[in-house]
Amino acid sequence: LLFRGPTLRPFGFTFRLSPRDREESGTVLKIIRMFKQSMAPQTTPSSLFLKASNTYRLEFLTSGGGKHRYLPKVKECALSDFSVNFTPDGSYMTYENNSMVSYEISFSFQEIEPVYNSDYDNDGDTSIGY
Repeated sequence: LLFRGPTLRPFGFTFRLSPRDREESGTVLKIIRMFKQSMAPQTTPSSLFLKASNTYRLEFLTSGGGKHRYLPKVKECALSDFSVNFTPDGSYMTYENNSMVSYEISFSFQEIEPVYNSDYDNDGDTSIGY
């Protein structure tokens, strides 16, 4: 009665990017373009068929580079939405190269495989799990 089947978990993240110079402005542009492009479906060389967009493996890491025990593990995800707020401070401001002073990027990821009870058995560690 209570069980309606496994579900695919969504994850949302928001980051603010504020480039400090021309080089960082170029890096922000590349980051935004890369995520927009990677979530778009791909075509085969003949353009007759579509292939799936890229998927992501998300991990929460500690400052030492190890896996964070107190944050959830995430299975492989698809980027379902990516948005950019070009005026996160409420006003239009640019540098001399026309780059925005600040950007706010938001990600919506969705796992492509449900979490099962047996995933905790295969965990092999003492983390919080999935």
